[in-house]
Parts: sequence; structure tokens; C-alpha cells
Amino acid sequence: MSEPTLSTLLAVLGGLDAASTIAAYCARGPASVREFLAALLTENRLTTARGPSRRAIENDAHACLMKLVESYPQTFLKEVREHPATIDRAEVVSALAKIPGADAAELLMAALGHRKGTIRWHALYALLSRGQVEVAPRLAKLLLDRDGAVRETAVEGLRRWGTADDLPALVAYTARVATHDRNAPLDAVETICVRAGQPLPASHPGARLEVFTVRGQVTIEVPRSALVSAGDPLGTVDGAPLLAPCDGVFIAADRDSEHTRVTLRRLVP
Repeated sequence: MSEPTLSTLLAVLGGLDAASTIAAYCARGPASVREFLAALLTENRLTTARGPSRRAIENDAHACLMKLVESYPQTFLKEVREHPATIDRAEVVSALAKIPGADAAELLMAALGHRKGTIRWHALYALLSRGQVEVAPRLAKLLLDRDGAVRETAVEGLRRWGTADDLPALVAYTARVATHDRNAPLDAVETICVRAGQPLPASHPGARLEVFTVRGQVTIEVPRSALVSAGDPLGTVDGAPLLAPCDGVFIAADRDSEHTRVTLRRLVP
């Protein structure tokens, strides 16, 4: 079987033979990265096929992109650096997130200034997911972002990495949002105050968080914001049950090299 051309690849996206053609296309070598990115930027090249649904075509295109990134990460980084328009696509930003190292992190940091809110959000989400703490000094400013998803993700970043210097911006943000959206910023304020050894601001309703640390291999089996009762399983630690110490809402399990810090918001203060 001859190596598939780009036209051959695009023709099968969304069809039953896509997986094998994608694998053969990606095996052609790093030159496929530039060729495929160019097609990705010209959206109609991926969506003009008849028969398969647009969603199926896009899913296969994403699978091909991720395979190319896995196979040729340095080529992908080079192409994105040399062709900034590629950052206009959210899937490119998501693919960058899969490449370890400072070069990918630098491109993600730059994407925080993109004109599209969805790109800024994908970049910020990726930086938090990668544990790139160097984004921390930019989080308070992102509370003023035009995009609500960016603001909400910045709140989560501040809960994890914020300092006392970030409290004024976070308190001001909390006052601006609707009442039903205040739990996350209030959690972030409380977490920072505890971390910084500062009292809660007067506008805060009072301590509500239950935080405990565990060592070992932790697997969390409940989704974020899950409602749990005291004694309910949250997951496991080295195979043994990890139980909720109180009635509450599961907020997060923050991991570092030594332990995992589990946070619940108590239902009863």
C-alpha cells in the first residue's frame, strides 16, 4: 500500500477506514505536520466530505493531530512558533498542552493574550493542568478577562497558587459575581488566607473548608462539586478507601511530590 496523500486522508476522515489511514499518514514523517496544520487552518478542507457527520470528521482530524504531536513534538512546536495563525485553533492549543517542557509552556503563556476568549481559556486550562506555577502572577489580572470561563479558571488557579497580594483582586471579583457564583471565589479567598496566615476579610461568610492531606497513591473517584456525606468514599489511597470526613461538597485534590491535599466545603459550618 502506498503512503496516503493529504487528499486521501481528508477523504476518509469520519469513515470506517480513518484509523488505519491516519496511522499511515502520520508515519510518512515530520513533513506531515506542516501539511496537516495548513489543512486544519482551512476548515472547509476538513468538512466538505459527504456522508460522514461533521462531528465524526472533526473527531478524526483531532485524532490525527494528536498522533502527529505524539510522533513529532519538536516539529509541531517549530511549526506553531513559525506560523502564529495556528494558535487560532483551540485544538492546536490543546495539542500543545500534551508536549512537556518549557517551550510548549512558553507558547501557552503567550496564548493567554490571544484575541479569542476560547483560546485564552484553553491556554489557561492547559497551564493549570500541567502545573505551570509560573502563570500564578498573571491570574489576578485574568479576573478582569472578558471571557467568563477564563475568569472562573483564574479563580481556580488562585485557589491553588494565589498569595496574599492577590486577595484584594479576588475579594473585588467575589463582590462582582452573582450570589450563586460566589462559592468558588470564596473558597479561593479562604484557602489563600489560611496559606498566608491572614484572617478572612469581613466580606467572607466564615471558614467553611475542610482540608486534609494524605500520602500514597491517591485515586479520586468523585467528580468536582459532588455532594458527599460523612463516611462516603471519595476514592482510594494505596487501594484502601478514602472517606469523606464530613458532609460537604468535593472541591479538589491538589497533588504535589509528597502528598495530596483534599478539600471539601462543609455543608454545616
